[in-house]
Amino acid sequence: MSTAASTPPASPLAAMRLYQWVKGFEPPAEKLRWVHTTDAFAFRAILEQRVLAPQICKVFEDPLTYLFYGRPAYRFNRRENMRNSYHAPVVLVFGERILEHTFRMFPFDTGAFKGNRYDTWLHKGMELESFEYPGKEGNEGKHVTAFYGGNRQYWDGEGLALSNISGEYEVEAVRDMISDRNMNVADDRRLVVELLIKDEIPLTAEYLEAIYVPSSIRDAEFLKQFEKDVKIPMYAYSANGTKPAIEYQALLEHFLSEFHQDMGAL
Repeated sequence: MSTAASTPPASPLAAMRLYQWVKGFEPPAEKLRWVHTTDAFAFRAILEQRVLAPQICKVFEDPLTYLFYGRPAYRFNRRENMRNSYHAPVVLVFGERILEHTFRMFPFDTGAFKGNRYDTWLHKGMELESFEYPGKEGNEGKHVTAFYGGNRQYWDGEGLALSNISGEYEVEAVRDMISDRNMNVADDRRLVVELLIKDEIPLTAEYLEAIYVPSSIRDAEFLKQFEKDVKIPMYAYSANGTKPAIEYQALLEHFLSEFHQDMGAL
């Protein structure tokens, strides 16, 4: 008879185990915004259609839109130089109203979970549903307080040590995921709350709070028309086609940090 540890069958009680611990915390008074990153080519169609429409997701096999809480954490896989302006990143910043369309919410990037890139920190029997948060309850903020203590620490990825969590295995896993500085297996998308949406989101001032675009498209006609119709701040950053899109990650995070400071959230 084998003496190897066995993995028990999935239990209905496994759903939202992390939430049972997190729900008792109070969120920070000031809220961060929700951020979606795309490229300039897709951005043109988004503005012309005036909606952020879900796209087929390989992880859940459903049309979904992904957003991250606070930071523009999404990274483009393309490592070659952008060459043309349509490869440059664009960041859309959404306010709290977008939570009315919540489909699912998790404390990390679900794509990396499904791709087994969190195996370093997880037991093989842990299910994704164990880490899910209900939407529309401020759980993104409760997560920030529970694991970081405040918005600034969350932004910087400075997690709390945490004690008195005996038997809270999902809490242990997330704590260790946050505290581990090794980015070779999974990048810092494991440190941000992820929001999944199935609905089309109208690009109106009721939802959008700001947009960051490469300076190369600042004078594009489709952008001028959108600005004329929808009165929200539009910021341009200098992008060089001789660099890959990934090299603008730190710059965009810097701009979003300044944005949240101006909003009083950092």
